[in-house]
Amino acid sequence: MEMPDTLQLRTGSQSAGFLFVNARIQGLEPGDPSNFLNESNPRTRIQGKLVDGTIIGGDCPSRIGYIPGSDGFDYWTAGQMLVFLPFTAEQTANNTNVIITIEVIDSAQHYAKAQKTVFVTPRSINAASP
Repeated sequence: MEMPDTLQLRTGSQSAGFLFVNARIQGLEPGDPSNFLNESNPRTRIQGKLVDGTIIGGDCPSRIGYIPGSDGFDYWTAGQMLVFLPFTAEQTANNTNVIITIEVIDSAQHYAKAQKTVFVTPRSINAASP
């Protein structure tokens, strides 16, 4: 998992706070990034855990393929919004650490898991969402 040490909360279309998270894999089947319905695409699940133990996101894995990078890794073509639900979870996450967990299962049932603790900064009024 390659991710910055600090992530800023962003504002979603329905005003919910979220973190934009991306992933990379190595040694797993990358699937077909041009067809999100392709059954060979790996299942990627992203979940966050706040300092108070609240779990955010992670209920449904994504089935989007990865694209090859020039460094030997395959990169997720989409990324995912890790939405802070319940809404009160966002207040707990401001200016604190959140443990981000990414799990990937490929079409051959190979499994990989990575965790990283990131510091979450509050939303900026001028910050644009992806």
